Amino acid sequence: MMIQWPNISPETVRITEYINYVFTGVFITEAMIKLIAFRKRYFAEIWNRFDFSIVVSSIVFTVAQTMTTFPLTSTAQVIRTLRIGRMFKLFSWLKQLQIIFQTFLNTLSSLINVGSLMFLIIYIYAVIGISFFAEVKVKSPMNEKINFQSIGNALITLTTVATGDNWNNLMDAISRGKELHNDCVDNPTYADFMKEGEAVGCGNYGITYAFFLSFVVMISLVFLNLFIAIILDGYFEIKN
Repeated sequence: MMIQWPNISPETVRITEYINYVFTGVFITEAMIKLIAFRKRYFAEIWNRFDFSIVVSSIVFTVAQTMTTFPLTSTAQVIRTLRIGRMFKLFSWLKQLQIIFQTFLNTLSSLINVGSLMFLIIYIYAVIGISFFAEVKVKSPMNEKINFQSIGNALITLTTVATGDNWNNLMDAISRGKELHNDCVDNPTYADFMKEGEAVGCGNYGITYAFFLSFVVMISLVFLNLFIAIILDGYFEIKN
């Protein structure tokens, strides 16, 4: 999967296919040896069942690829990606990896609950942002996606702010009032919008700064630390 690019040469494609056949043969040989050695006990371990499913899917794909002219490139990538899952077998040998993986499983429900609450807060802020900033004139770093003119764009904008990506410049752009380099209209009407064909409103420093600063504190600081606290609590619980 890593050695694919546009206009790839047929020779490279052929070589990668041969390598895929070699690894498929290795997996089939491994499964056959284990089946002969363990018989029915082979399927008692979940990792063996996972390996067997990869072997079967690889055989089915190889047969289908030789019997049909329909392109199966996407299917091949999915099957090859599943093979990477064999690396998770390291968890059965390395104790520290077992602890980390078990921590992730034990805290997953709590992380989902906190994540759902965080999304709800982001949605509430998106609705509030539309109420205050939908009429603000679009200017850099705002664009057709980073603005508050729809609920989808508002969610994208706030998600970008939550990552800390250039949020201070975005806050400054939205807060600008009427000035030399920002020709906007205070309290624009529908006629102003129809005349310009786009939002032409001015921003408000007080409302914008209060909105963005409270959002950054709530999401980037409070919820980030809450996620870390949940993971650390689960880690020390598993370790003890």
